[in-house]
Amino acid sequence: MSNPILTIVDRRTSGVLRTVVRRAIPRSVRNALRRPRTTMNRLLMKFRFLSGREAHVPICPGWVVACHPICVPEFSVFVSDADQRAEINSFIGRCQSGMQFLDAGAHWGIFSLAAFRYGGSVTRCVCVEPSPAATRVLKQNLLVNGVDDRASVVQAAAGPRDGFISMLTTGAGGADYFVVPADKRPDTVQVRQVDLSELCRRLQFEPTHLKIDVEGFEEEVLLGARKLLEQFRPVLFLELHGDLIRARGMDPANVLHLLSRLGYSKWSEADDPVDLLDLKRGGFNKRLVCDPD
Repeated sequence: MSNPILTIVDRRTSGVLRTVVRRAIPRSVRNALRRPRTTMNRLLMKFRFLSGREAHVPICPGWVVACHPICVPEFSVFVSDADQRAEINSFIGRCQSGMQFLDAGAHWGIFSLAAFRYGGSVTRCVCVEPSPAATRVLKQNLLVNGVDDRASVVQAAAGPRDGFISMLTTGAGGADYFVVPADKRPDTVQVRQVDLSELCRRLQFEPTHLKIDVEGFEEEVLLGARKLLEQFRPVLFLELHGDLIRARGMDPANVLHLLSRLGYSKWSEADDPVDLLDLKRGGFNKRLVCDPD
């Protein structure tokens, strides 16, 4: 039989050691060491790009996207994965000539690139992305596709107000996403945070389409986007991360209630209507298109 006192001591020792390691070694370094093969492969892909060898990924008939080589696995899922293929096809179906696209959580920019491809020569995009590593690749992808002059890239996290927020990097193994941790940690970094409504006001940008993919921070971002949603009524593409929202001690149903109060109660996934009960059954993990009432 195990000694309960020793078990408690072991847990406390492990917790202290974990905290020391998190404070002493940057998270990006720890993530790289956890996945040495992924890290080495990404270094090779970066060298390939610096050598002038961009990659090309066929997303759908008539569209082959040029990109940094490290994007190939993630961009390819829009072909290989049925749910993500339906998501990008639904987005493309909503693109229109001259669209003004606000991309919150742009990452490597596949949706912005789709907007440029299907929105025509006067389309403009504002890309908001908190990860410095992802932002660098995003800018390179815009450049190799010849659309960088029509894109504004803002390195920041979207949120309920202008300021700063503590975030974690997922590192190379997690495609350099930045996320809001579920609890306080010593290895977070301070990231600039922007209110999307205020950002659009400063940029004199009137979005016709808005995508929000912010890894469980949806409610806070919508609060910051409230004024622009009420004023411009853009089509909203929302990736709802119910599991991540619950991990932060919040209720994902509140996101849907907020949408309804903002006049966005028409929801669909892959062009099929869904309601609150459908979303609850799916654990509130859905890729939604939200049309203004």
